[in-house]
Amino acid sequence: MVKKDAAKFTRPAPLILKETTLAELANADPFVVRRAAAWFAENPQAEALPVLLEALKMVQSEDLQLRHQLRIAIREHLKLQGAYAALTDTKSEALIDISFAVPTAEASAFLLAQWSDDVTKLLTHLARNADEQTLAAAITRARKTANGSAQAVDWIDALRNGLLEHGGKLPAALLAWATETAETLLTQEVEPSWVSVARSNNESPWCLQERKGLGDIMVRVISSLNRDLKSPEKLTGILRSQSFAAPEKQSFWLCGHQGLPKAEANQKNFVRLVQDGSSSEPAALRTTLAPRTDVAQRIEGTSGNILSQRT
Repeated sequence: MVKKDAAKFTRPAPLILKETTLAELANADPFVVRRAAAWFAENPQAEALPVLLEALKMVQSEDLQLRHQLRIAIREHLKLQGAYAALTDTKSEALIDISFAVPTAEASAFLLAQWSDDVTKLLTHLARNADEQTLAAAITRARKTANGSAQAVDWIDALRNGLLEHGGKLPAALLAWATETAETLLTQEVEPSWVSVARSNNESPWCLQERKGLGDIMVRVISSLNRDLKSPEKLTGILRSQSFAAPEKQSFWLCGHQGLPKAEANQKNFVRLVQDGSSSEPAALRTTLAPRTDVAQRIEGTSGNILSQRT
C-alpha cells in the first residue's frame, strides 16, 4: 500500500536547544533548570559539573523528570578528561551511582577508591573500563577481601565476564586467584547456601527463575513455582539460608502472592530474618510479606541494632 502524496509531508525539524548559562541551573523554576540541564548535556563544560551536582541536591523528590535530566547531564560531564580530579565532594551517593554509567578509566579509578557495597557490580565495571593499574589494584583488594571464601567465585566471574566483553586478556593475577580459589574450595566441606527444611511432599519445589522487576529490569529469584513439577501452585516449603553476619544495609528482590489475588491475604508467604542460636524457634527480627504481585519489588533496610548479631 502506497500513501498518496506522502512526499509532500516533511518531518518536523529537530528541537534546537537555546544556549544557556550556569545561572539558569540555579533558577527557582524547575522547567528552566531542566532546559538548562538538557543544553549542558549536549554541550558539556568542565565548570558546569559542580553546579549540576548542586542542582541535583536541590531537586524535589517528586520531580523525577528533572532528576533524570540532571543525572544525564552529570554523566556527560563526568566523561570529560580530568572531571574527577576537579571534584571536591567525592562521597556523594548520587555521584557514585552515576559513575557506574561512565565508561572511562577515570570513572573506574574513582569507583575503586569508593569501593561500593555491591562488589560484583563494581568489578564488572572495572573489568570493562579500567586501565591495567586500576584493574590490578582491584584484583588485589577483592582477593584480600574475599579471603578464600566462596564469594570469590562470583567476583572472579564478574571480572572474567567484564574483560571478555571487550576482548580483554585475563591478567595473570586473576588467573592465579581463580586457581587458588578453586583449590581451596575443593578441599572444603561446604555447607549448602540454602537448605529446604520443610516441604509439602517429597519433592523440593525450589528453582531459579528470571522475573520482571520494578523498573522493567529482569532479576533472578529463588521460586517455589517450579513448572517442571506437577501442580507447582500447590507446592509449599521453607527455604533456610546459612547464618551470616548482618551487614549494615540489606536488600533483596521479592515477588509472589498470599493466596488468591482477590481473597484476603493469608500471610503465609514471606521472608523472615531471624537471630541465629541454638533455640528450636529462633527470635524473628524482621518479616517481609510477599507483595502480592508477580513483579519483583526491591526491599531495602538497615540492620540497626542487630548489626553485631548473626542471623
